[in-house]
Amino acid sequence: MNEQKEYPFVMRQSKLTNKKVNFTIETPWLDKGEFETKANLEKVFSESNPFIEVTKVHYDNGFKVMTLETPDYIVYKSNWELDELPNGNLLPRIQ
Repeated sequence: MNEQKEYPFVMRQSKLTNKKVNFTIETPWLDKGEFETKANLEKVFSESNPFIEVTKVHYDNGFKVMTLETPDYIVYKSNWELDELPNGNLLPRIQ
């Protein structure tokens, strides 16, 4: 499967600034406690030295996000565009 087509939207945040990196995706389609039953979380890769972590989350409604984290950056790839809210959280633009 072509990953570029599966995750066409990319966001990158630097962890090198003093600013706190906020990566909170709001999921208004999930009620409290539903994540475990309506999303599939997969830790694709995790290494401590050097630190690198790749995770994928696929939601039942079709939203998918992959996160790549290193000591310097966090990169998010998703199949839906992410809009930044005034509070800094991200909201998937439902397709």
